[in-house]
Amino acid sequence: MRFSTQFAATTLLASAAHAAWKEGCKSAKWDSQEDFWLNKYEPNESLPFVPTYNGTYVTIRNRQRRYVVLHCSDERPPTSAVGEEALFVKVPIESVEVHDGFTQDLIDMLGMSSAIKRTGAYADVTNSCIRGNMLANRTFDESKWDQTEPANVTFYGNVAASDPKKVLIYSNGGQAPLVQLAYIKFLGMFWGMEETANEIYSKVSANYRCAAARIEDLVIKNEFPKGAWISAIQSNGKELTVFQNDWWNVLAADAGSNLVNVSSEAKAPEDAWSAPGAYIMDANKESVLSKESFAIIDTSYYDQVKEKNVVINFENNSPRVDVKNYAQRSGMGISAFAIKEKNVYLSDKATNRNLRHNFFDRGLARPDLALLDLISVLKPGFNSGYTTAFLRSIEKPDEMDPQRSMDSQCVKKGEEVSSLKLNECKLPEWATGYHAAGVSADAYGRNGKNVKSLALDGKSSGLTGGQKAGISVGSIVGGLLVISAAVFGVMVCKRKRSTQKTKEMEEGKLDSPSPSIKV
Repeated sequence: MRFSTQFAATTLLASAAHAAWKEGCKSAKWDSQEDFWLNKYEPNESLPFVPTYNGTYVTIRNRQRRYVVLHCSDERPPTSAVGEEALFVKVPIESVEVHDGFTQDLIDMLGMSSAIKRTGAYADVTNSCIRGNMLANRTFDESKWDQTEPANVTFYGNVAASDPKKVLIYSNGGQAPLVQLAYIKFLGMFWGMEETANEIYSKVSANYRCAAARIEDLVIKNEFPKGAWISAIQSNGKELTVFQNDWWNVLAADAGSNLVNVSSEAKAPEDAWSAPGAYIMDANKESVLSKESFAIIDTSYYDQVKEKNVVINFENNSPRVDVKNYAQRSGMGISAFAIKEKNVYLSDKATNRNLRHNFFDRGLARPDLALLDLISVLKPGFNSGYTTAFLRSIEKPDEMDPQRSMDSQCVKKGEEVSSLKLNECKLPEWATGYHAAGVSADAYGRNGKNVKSLALDGKSSGLTGGQKAGISVGSIVGGLLVISAAVFGVMVCKRKRSTQKTKEMEEGKLDSPSPSIKV
């Protein structure tokens, strides 16, 4: 997907500080032959959304049956031009209702958290900024919707609930990490923030790919444990949901691992279409998972309060899941190799007062951090200064990062990129040009099918050899942006500045644009 930006000498229609449309679109006829769009994404079928531009409007397929139609003119196009079921949205929007945490996090990353006026249940919100806005009565959960006006558009993530009046955001693991992240570009279109969204995507994807390249460098040097296979699960105490989807497959491969394949011993759920790559199996039954999982990543919501808005008392609650109670709480017993060796990591490090963690929300929005967390499990010492964002060992029940209610945590305008808090990462010398890390499973062509799991050796030494790596993981700096070259989709920024704008930049009146980036 190519992203082109053209700045004309004419006055621009702006949303806040973001120029997105030419002057005159608001009063233009819907079928005007003039092209009012200054920022465009070229269609790419491999991404979550496919835009088609017209003079005053863009039709977007986002894997729903009908189009989402964004129009900058007051006169919207007729349904005869875009389909009877089309959802029309006048842009730029002012307010949104957001029901899924992934979308809430992306909107906060864009610096637009103040636009979120309504959410679902308070207990389901894991973003500290948005919880803080609720505390300040700027955002309202479903129990307080009567205190605010309906929003311009509603986003939701429940793929099992079809609603033609809302915009569906898929966050069910069916897409690779950097394909999933591309939703930030889609959301940016509602405010005319394509440039900001593109820059955030470029930085996060570069951070991800640099970490993946450093792992491949260790593999090449034979300094990474072969066969440290993992299983990503969720338990209800009796059954395990085992994730074998695209998101986990790509993440595991880029971390130097593989997922233990349970498809021959497990069954797909009845609603498999809504949860692709999820398999169900008996928690306590001896299986390939228990035998071959060198490490287990457990994403369960242990002790989550079912009454959505009931706040629990941590002190009076049952003990947090740890080494002593994990086998019983998960239902797996003590026979599994990863449990015996204490190679179990829970994604509940950052947990709210209803004991709902943020991994499925922020983890999808920050795949670079999810990757670094997984690497820290597989290669201790890979980056000695890195603190996990989501995962904690069952040996560390007190390791917590409370989800606070603080509007001071909101991403501020102009600080969208700096708020990512990226560190430096130096690419290996060989890591130049195109690469598919974050998008394709086994991007480096390792093909670990003939490598047996370290768990079958009955030894736990495989995860301890990383102390010598000492690699700093974070953002790409200087000329090292080349690792983020175009992959299936992601975009090329081409900027054409007017003579006047270039002159203003040279005089320091405007910030200089980012360099052309392939991501």
